[in-house]
Amino acid sequence: MSHLEKRVASGEHSDELAEDLRRHRAILSPIRELPAELVCTLLGLTLPVDDDPDGLRVPWRLGHVCRRWRQAALSYPALWSCIVVRAVASSLPERDFAPLHEQLLRAHAGPLSMTFLATLAEDNRFDPNTLSLLLPTSARWALLRFTGFRDRPKFPRNFWNDVNRALPRLTTLECMRSSELHLDLGSFFLDAQIPQLRVAKLYDTGFDDVSPPIQLPMNNITHYRGAYEAELHLDDARHLQVCVLGFHAPDAELAIDRTRVLLPCLTALYIEGVEFLDWLETPLLDHLSIFCDSDFLPRWDVSTILLFLRRPEYAHCLRSLALLSGNLTFASDGLRELLQELPRLEHLTLALAPEEQRTTTIITQLLNTNSSLAAQDSQGSGDATPLCPHLTSFKYGAAGRAEGDESHAEYLDLLLQLAQSRARRRLQQEPTLTDPAFVLYMYVAYSSEPFVVPRLWPTREQLAEEGLELVVMAGTDSRVQAEFWGDF
Repeated sequence: MSHLEKRVASGEHSDELAEDLRRHRAILSPIRELPAELVCTLLGLTLPVDDDPDGLRVPWRLGHVCRRWRQAALSYPALWSCIVVRAVASSLPERDFAPLHEQLLRAHAGPLSMTFLATLAEDNRFDPNTLSLLLPTSARWALLRFTGFRDRPKFPRNFWNDVNRALPRLTTLECMRSSELHLDLGSFFLDAQIPQLRVAKLYDTGFDDVSPPIQLPMNNITHYRGAYEAELHLDDARHLQVCVLGFHAPDAELAIDRTRVLLPCLTALYIEGVEFLDWLETPLLDHLSIFCDSDFLPRWDVSTILLFLRRPEYAHCLRSLALLSGNLTFASDGLRELLQELPRLEHLTLALAPEEQRTTTIITQLLNTNSSLAAQDSQGSGDATPLCPHLTSFKYGAAGRAEGDESHAEYLDLLLQLAQSRARRRLQQEPTLTDPAFVLYMYVAYSSEPFVVPRLWPTREQLAEEGLELVVMAGTDSRVQAEFWGDF
């Protein structure tokens, strides 16, 4: 290697010499020192997300990088486990099935993630020959995803009758933008044996569509997401732990069975609209997220939430609360009354209607961290209960404001004072604390633009010295979206 470099340094140049030098440097590349197991792990990070068409070509491209990567890719069955089948126009010529057949061979006998991707074109169908290759693998399906089933059936008649009714490995079912999926499936899932099914996501994020009216065996499901315009049945969901419920009703008439449903294992509930809380009984609830982006839903009534939270089992177990609305206001006095019902609250998220952002009353009340002082009500009388004394994080969706808006700037300064006072109080109580004493998340509600830190605020390093961590995000950040749709 040094000999080649000396020849180059002496002024000797040729294409052959440059190529020799390149090959020798490649041999000494640090990546060649990585263990094969680590290389496989890194290659696994390239697996496609959902139905990303570019990601689906990645396993084939990895084998073109070098001989070592090709060997690693071929020895890693999970890298070939994501199968995506697209509906195609019947007029197209017969497809080459060799790549799909080879991919199934390279996946060996491992579990498969199966995605059926439909389109709105009327003449598009799933090719019977392609499906015949997949039928023998149905016992290996671990994830089954349907995308784009919005109109007429896309599968050949009786295809699902030919699928093995026992799906022993299936753990996750996803239906994205597929409100008419039942036209293809019928009662397949109700009749099939799916002992390992734990996750069911029956709509895409946004509640712009309803979930397909397919019936599922709910007794083993632990994570569920669905949007409805009529009936909802959770009576058999005895093991449900995380539940996201949306309601889509253009005529504002929701035909919901008002019989209260017991969900004994539920720890996190994300629900659109407050009026549906009355028919849920969740004694282990740890996180509650209430959101509303639909004009047809009634205006929020704090009394409905208070009736729910004043059930004996909730006051001492609820540690996280999120209130999110793009078109509804929430009176500060009502919000203060609500928070007083949650003495063990640790995490609070607020993103209310823009006109509510100017209200500073609730922020002033939260600033009062001294347990010997009292939050003042509108008549000035004392209330002996401090507001959220255990709060350790505050996630706030600020309204977008034009630069120079002094009232909004003052409001943001109050938020910073809230966070600083909380951090100081916790450091006084736990002087040996190594983690941040308080975390303040700031983002612009319903915007892809990140929050802009005011120029007069201390730097993040200065805030960190006070025990405060400042996290700046966009409204599209996954940590924000998780407040709406959960993190599964």
